Amino acid sequence: MYKLSEGELSFESWVAKYRPLKNHITKYPDTSADFDQFETYGDEWEFIKTQDPHNVWTYIDGDSSSLLVQGTAYVNRISYYVCEVPWTDGPDETVVISVDNECVCFDEEREDNDGEFGDSACTICGGSGYATEYVD
Repeated sequence: MYKLSEGELSFESWVAKYRPLKNHITKYPDTSADFDQFETYGDEWEFIKTQDPHNVWTYIDGDSSSLLVQGTAYVNRISYYVCEVPWTDGPDETVVISVDNECVCFDEEREDNDGEFGDSACTICGGSGYATEYVD
């Protein structure tokens, strides 16, 4: 189980602390959440650009994790959140959504043509050699 480090928050703690807003541009009728992500293009991106950067968080796809980072990031961005409570200058906080760990079937010497290191029959990772762990 992933253990959060100093400066890292769980998604639930982040929601309670920063209070992300509902997306008022695109309606998501199938969601029960009180907030939504904003897209990286179109009217939603135009809205993000008008926000105080201290109220924006970027959902990014890292090398071996999915994270929320403070501000408006561009590299590896998936979407944005706008929050009621702004983050403050000082030590950065990061929200850890998920991390990819080596699966029990991982074998460095097993790399195939697709760059996968696992057993193709593995029901945990499907042969990639890495298993995604969602952080609570």
